[in-house]
Amino acid sequence: MKKVIVHILMILVPCFSIALDHNVFNKAYEDAKKFISKKEYQKALKLYLWIDENANEIDMVYHTVKIPAFSYWGTLASRYPIAMEKFKQVRDGKISQIKLGHYSWKLFTDIRWINMSLGESYITAELFEYLDQNNTEAAKLSYDTAEDDLIRFKRYHLARKYLGDPLTKLNDSINEHTELLELDESLRDKLEPLFENNVINMVTILDECNERELAIKVKDRALEIINSKKIKNLLK
Repeated sequence: MKKVIVHILMILVPCFSIALDHNVFNKAYEDAKKFISKKEYQKALKLYLWIDENANEIDMVYHTVKIPAFSYWGTLASRYPIAMEKFKQVRDGKISQIKLGHYSWKLFTDIRWINMSLGESYITAELFEYLDQNNTEAAKLSYDTAEDDLIRFKRYHLARKYLGDPLTKLNDSINEHTELLELDESLRDKLEPLFENNVINMVTILDECNERELAIKVKDRALEIINSKKIKNLLK
């Protein structure tokens, strides 16, 4: 949830000094989408690779251009086999960097989004298992990014290892959720699904790890914050 605060604040309070850079990257992002619609796939591929290589240094650009661009990699790859091959090479190169000891949160996040776009999220769960066995500090930093995929591929006990104290985590999420709504009430429609997913993940992990009493506490506390049918239907 802390990453959510950072990302949204970047959008709410953009830095004028990087506006030009952001515009350049955003134009490349929009042009790539247009090239896909026009079936100019080679041009789209070139732009997506350029964004991947260059949109790392400025956090605002990374979160508002590079990550959204990954969602289109799968679309392009499904229509242009050369792109599928190239994207997998890029992803595998990033995995190799991590295994060679050059871990960074952005590198892991790149891999997660590429895997999701290409329909290969199981690779994210496998990479997290590798970090758990070989670099626990990196695993701790990557857990929030990997959590959805760990649950999807039933690595519940591995997720529990890095979840920490659920009630403390929930209280932190509640505080952050409340602070952001106080900052801008218009964010509610974006924030509530994130909070809801966070709670569902915690309850699911706890229930699958035979901690049902604690799962009930998390569920009940969360329902004091938002009226969610999905949360209400948990543990039935």
